[in-house]
Amino acid sequence: MMKNKLRISILFFFLLTGISLAKTNSDEILLNDSVQRYDVYRQLYWLEDAADTLHFKTVCDTTSGIKFNLNFKDEEPNLGFTNSSYWFKIKLKNDLKERKVILEIPYPFLNRLDVFIPDYRGEYHRATVGDHYPFSKREIIHKNFLFEIPFWPNEHKTIYAHISCDGEATSFPVTIWQTLALGEKDYSQQIILGFYYGILLFAIFLSLFLGISLGERSNLYYLFYIIGIGVFQLSLDGLAFEYLWPNNTWLANHIIPLAGSFAVFFLLIFTQQLLHTKKHTPQLHKLLTIIAWFDAALHFMSLFNNPWYSLSLKSLNFTALIANVTVLITAVGVFKKGYRPARYFLIAFSLLILGVLTALLKNFGFLPRVFITEYGIQIGSAIEIILISFALAERLKTLKEEKQIVQELLLDQLQENNRSQKEQNIILEKKVKTRTFEIEQQNKIIADKNKDITDSINYAKRIQEAILPKGVIQGLNEQNSFIYFKPRDIVSGDFYWYTEKNNTTIIAAVDCTGHGVPGAFMSMIGTTLLNKVVNDEGEIFPSKILQQLDKSVVESLQQKGVAASSNDGMDMALCSINFDTQQILFCGASRPLYLVRNQHLIEYKSSPLSIGGFVDGNVKVFEDIVIPYQKGDSFYMFTDGYCDQFGGGDDKKFMSKRLKELCVEMAPITAAEQKQKLHTTLINWMGRGRQIDDILVIGFKM
Repeated sequence: MMKNKLRISILFFFLLTGISLAKTNSDEILLNDSVQRYDVYRQLYWLEDAADTLHFKTVCDTTSGIKFNLNFKDEEPNLGFTNSSYWFKIKLKNDLKERKVILEIPYPFLNRLDVFIPDYRGEYHRATVGDHYPFSKREIIHKNFLFEIPFWPNEHKTIYAHISCDGEATSFPVTIWQTLALGEKDYSQQIILGFYYGILLFAIFLSLFLGISLGERSNLYYLFYIIGIGVFQLSLDGLAFEYLWPNNTWLANHIIPLAGSFAVFFLLIFTQQLLHTKKHTPQLHKLLTIIAWFDAALHFMSLFNNPWYSLSLKSLNFTALIANVTVLITAVGVFKKGYRPARYFLIAFSLLILGVLTALLKNFGFLPRVFITEYGIQIGSAIEIILISFALAERLKTLKEEKQIVQELLLDQLQENNRSQKEQNIILEKKVKTRTFEIEQQNKIIADKNKDITDSINYAKRIQEAILPKGVIQGLNEQNSFIYFKPRDIVSGDFYWYTEKNNTTIIAAVDCTGHGVPGAFMSMIGTTLLNKVVNDEGEIFPSKILQQLDKSVVESLQQKGVAASSNDGMDMALCSINFDTQQILFCGASRPLYLVRNQHLIEYKSSPLSIGGFVDGNVKVFEDIVIPYQKGDSFYMFTDGYCDQFGGGDDKKFMSKRLKELCVEMAPITAAEQKQKLHTTLINWMGRGRQIDDILVIGFKM
């Protein structure tokens, strides 16, 4: 009896062992109500497609000779940085109850993911998702990739998946969930992420508050750093693509290196500002600057597609590690020099580097994707942000203490200054009284001399006004002619001149070198020479008048062939009007003539040469321009003062273009109205500015 029981026990043991081995070696995952979450990695098959040339029909065909590799691990395939494509398959078997399960792939930044799921007839349907496709294309709207798989009782299904990579750090985490269990997992994860992003928001508001209250750039850099970390983590979690830019696939694919490099750059700049590295560790300060500029180059490279994007992504992982290590070394160096805020900084970045290091080792495939490696950066950065906030508060306390010390020193200095000031005031009052008396005497002398000079200039003004022609221009009248004359100073370097000779009216608008008293002297010379050439010698042709004037000025001022001689002279517009032939002869020396006919302006240009001044090796040539005039034609002669006047709000010159437009605009109105419009426009243009030159405009209508 005992032997039979022993035989039965041994048989039962081997039966259980066989059942256990059969279950262990099975490549199918059994779905039932007793399990809410299925880890599928030991039943996961994978196939590398380096050239990305395989098609689904070839992959799923058992006669094609393609062999999948079994994962053989209790962890997901971590592929590291790769450009290859990969195929995966999972075999599922349902128990006797109809059900639906969820296939989750929690790796939200895959470029392209194709999942092939058979229906009850065995026909496969493909679902294509990834950050190269709009978020709305997903069958289940979720930050991770979710696929619903329905099962009939006792049904077998093989699920295929295909991923395409562009040189990014890639893995293939996959889990089968019962619907309720997935919801519970999401709820727990949302609490964790909510706590983390709450810390980020707190840090953002704190840095913003400190930045406004202290007015320091370091708080602004810290704010940008937190924003970069926040966007980086939102992208890693898939929340940025879901909520911020669901239709921008380019940004979804490029945001991780963009945000990462942005955060690293402002971390380095913030470190320099907060720890005063230029003062405490100048060599490390330079190294931080070099890393920052290299990181900025990676940020720029990540804007482009491969190979630049892939290179920037790989380089950024190393740059982030080097940057954090350098920041840590810098914090140690500054802490050793007794700078108190560095202690929080040192602890914070030690923990951050630990978190970044675990994440990097996970990206390169050296560590598995578990909670601590998956959330290493979040955990490290959360603690780092809290401690940096303490560092900022410590810095605020330090600044407050330093400010108090400085205020006490200033108060002592102020009291000492007050005592000295009282003593100095007594001495100073005596000196001021003496000096005031001396200044009053000097001011009286200056006032007397100024009165004498002003009286002399006013007398010169009366002489100049007496020399200028009086009365109406011969052949014209007050209704069809005007002279707008506005000297800058009491006397003017601009002057007008007109006369009538041999039934011909001759008019000149002249701009002499300089203004004020020097210009007035030149204007008297010019008036005298014009009277001599026209009234005494009888010359009426403008070109010959200008040639005679040039010769006389050169001789009078001794400007012949001496390099150091004076270049004083005058610019002139000269018209000779013959009312019998209805023609005007015009010749100018660096001054033009405007004709407005039928609301159109014609400009008659002058010789570029001035009257007077030595021209080495050149002969000045002046030529007459014959202008037949019509009834209603308006002519304008002017010096350069009106066009060169600054103003108009932007402190720019009035310029000849505006004067031309003004001439066309005012040609139809009377001469008196034109003169008033010229004056009003000039005053409005000058505003509160001062007149910079003498101004002369002559206008007449035929």
